Amino acid sequence: MYDHITNLYTEGDLNGLRGQLLHSTAWIQHQQTAYGEDQITRIWMTWLANCGLSTCKEQVVISNNEQSLILLSLLPDEGGNEVRLGLWTWHNEQYFKRIVCQVDTSLMRSATGLDEAALLEMLPSPDPLIIGDYDQQKHPHHVDVEPGDLANLGDQVVPVLKGWWTLWQREQLANIRQFYSEDALIQLPGVPGSASQQDLLSFCSDWFMRLSRRFCQPESVICDTHDPGSIAVLWNMEGDMPAANGIRRVRMPVINLLQIADGRIQRDTMLTDPLALQKSLLV
Repeated sequence: MYDHITNLYTEGDLNGLRGQLLHSTAWIQHQQTAYGEDQITRIWMTWLANCGLSTCKEQVVISNNEQSLILLSLLPDEGGNEVRLGLWTWHNEQYFKRIVCQVDTSLMRSATGLDEAALLEMLPSPDPLIIGDYDQQKHPHHVDVEPGDLANLGDQVVPVLKGWWTLWQREQLANIRQFYSEDALIQLPGVPGSASQQDLLSFCSDWFMRLSRRFCQPESVICDTHDPGSIAVLWNMEGDMPAANGIRRVRMPVINLLQIADGRIQRDTMLTDPLALQKSLLV
């Protein structure tokens, strides 16, 4: 069933993927939730209209029970560099019930040479942000939910995943050197190819500066059935961010694919949708 997703981007096979969806399937992309064939097809067309058909450079699947992550690295026929996207799916092994598609729109823009303003205009308007009553600053000593609480993980994986989460939740930059392998494959939003540990440190620091009252919340975790060291984390980074009309509360959905071995992170592929976040500041 995962090949139907890949064929959408490589062959333009819409009917193959339509056959895997239910009438109630939700497709979330660019922070907008689409229901029904018409709305979901329009979401697909946002990609196909800008990138055309693509060659699949890499397809990675992490799956456990009724959740799977499909990571694709695509080379648009009309573009230059690769574009990475991840599809977090809830399914019954025959039909997809819900899909969160995270497209790296920074790589999409650079691969196609599209003007940023024009691409922003094409993207759908994000769903309204629903802000919960919980304020982390009022509970500074509260024990937050961590990714390790959402899945049954091996003893060798747990401390590494906790170290990775502490990097983002508690700004513990020292954990990069402590938990990442020296030759780890690090893939960051907007950065073609691989990045270095220094690039990761700069990327983290930039987000820590841009967002005030920042809070990270895991949503779901997949530990691969056949490879316990392959972990996928779906999470949100929330905070206050300057906008044209003042300070806005924003929420940035994130997907990370982690491959852990020998007590170290061997691969970390991070997926966000930067232009969707930018558009949320304009509406």
